[in-house]
Amino acid sequence: MATPPTEAQVREYMRTLSNWGRWGKDDELGTINLITPAKRAAAARLVKDGVSVTCARPWSTEITAETTVQGMRFMVDSGEGRDHDSNERILQRRGAAEFVGMVFHGYAITHVDAPPHYFWQGQFYNGRSSNLVTSREGATVNSVEVLRDGVVSRGVLLDVARSRNVKWMGPGEGVMPEDLEAAEAAQGVRVESGDILLVRTGYYARRLAEGPVNPMEAGTPALHVACCPWLRERGVAMVGSDTHNAAVSLAGQLLPRGLAGGPGPLAHRQRESGRGGPRGGRAHALGVPSHHRPPPAQKRDGVARQPHRDVLISLGAAFTTRGGS
Repeated sequence: MATPPTEAQVREYMRTLSNWGRWGKDDELGTINLITPAKRAAAARLVKDGVSVTCARPWSTEITAETTVQGMRFMVDSGEGRDHDSNERILQRRGAAEFVGMVFHGYAITHVDAPPHYFWQGQFYNGRSSNLVTSREGATVNSVEVLRDGVVSRGVLLDVARSRNVKWMGPGEGVMPEDLEAAEAAQGVRVESGDILLVRTGYYARRLAEGPVNPMEAGTPALHVACCPWLRERGVAMVGSDTHNAAVSLAGQLLPRGLAGGPGPLAHRQRESGRGGPRGGRAHALGVPSHHRPPPAQKRDGVARQPHRDVLISLGAAFTTRGGS
């Protein structure tokens, strides 16, 4: 296994792997620029069965060990009593409505991170000041709104747990570049420029089997910071995983495995602040539409098993209001 990079090497990644200025000083899309019209068209041609499979986990108002801020949901009006209301009341109550509130950046909510979610030395993608993310307006630039037209590209699901021949990876285990390449070889696929990379560690399967835990106390597997050069070399446009975060955390620590001391999850920061690409965090089920989609008997923990070769991923920009990060 490759030797994990030192903290100094990871800090150097912020310079050597940076995409700041790569697509011009005013760019807000970052690595999404790697998804060209030709890439989208090629991805669309891969569709055979037209079956869609969610990458999201169920949303809940339940409070568990992994809850950061409890989600809120209440009915503004319901359908109860409509079958025996007076005619006047029926005209007043014509439908049902509900309120839903949540903090998206948690351990239990599937969401997309925009570049201003993390800062590096007071800046985010393309050298923009962290002060551009305000308490009143939220992210005034580089918000998730730039994905309002959606994201469509080829998706590649690498099942690292399966290639390691384990049900799930353990807490704090990092997915290394050689793990990604071993999964590629086992599945007969290669990650290419403009692809959306989904990495399965089995973390969500463990949750279903053993129940939720606080990932910052128990630790979690995920991509190791050592994968950052690999992601840059392959031209990955977006990353998603079945973990609460796309960077390894050890029990009680925020740092990627192999690093000691320092300011927070550097892998997370490098991918968002340095690379400038949105991160499809918490793609927990990691099910994807595929013309090689196996029958239900070959599915476990909601994940369609190999063979996975060519898939099309379409991510609708769920939130187009200003301020999302």
